[in-house]
Order: sequence, then C-alpha cells, then structure tokens
Amino acid sequence: MEIKEKEEEHNNKNLKLVIHDVYENKRVDIELNDDIKIYDIKKKFADENSIDLIDVKLSLLFGGTELQDENFLYQYNIKDGYIIQVLKIIIC
Repeated sequence: MEIKEKEEEHNNKNLKLVIHDVYENKRVDIELNDDIKIYDIKKKFADENSIDLIDVKLSLLFGGTELQDENFLYQYNIKDGYIIQVLKIIIC
C-alpha cells in the first residue's frame, strides 16, 4: 500500500468508518476527521472501550498494512465507509 506524503495544508474530510475489533469480533462505527494521527485513533478507541494502553498494545490494520502511529489517517487514502481492523496484544 502506498502512503501519501504529509501535506502542509490538507482539506479535512469527516469520515464515518467501521473499527472491527478482531479479538472480540465486534464492529464499532466511528466518526473522525481524516487529519487525525493514527495514535489518536488508538487512544480514542482505548478510552471508549476501557482499555489501558499500558497493558494492551493496539495495532490498526487497513489493506494488509499496519497503520503507523505518527502518520495521519488521510495518508492511507482511507475513504468514508471503509473498515479498519484493530488487533489487541496483551503485554505481560
């Protein structure tokens, strides 16, 4: 998957996405602006699902690619209605 370069100025778009929690086989509808960083999506998901990011590592996947924390959502060319998978890894 090709990742776009970060843009100085980006025309923000509001997106309705589906987050598919693979561990619990649960789908959650979420509305986001596409200029959000991937880490902030993980944080939002964790907060809404009472997940402690110290004990659990979250990985977001789209199109066979793990989304990197420092990148913005728009860099992955994710569009309205797309599904992002979330994997939870328990840290021992």
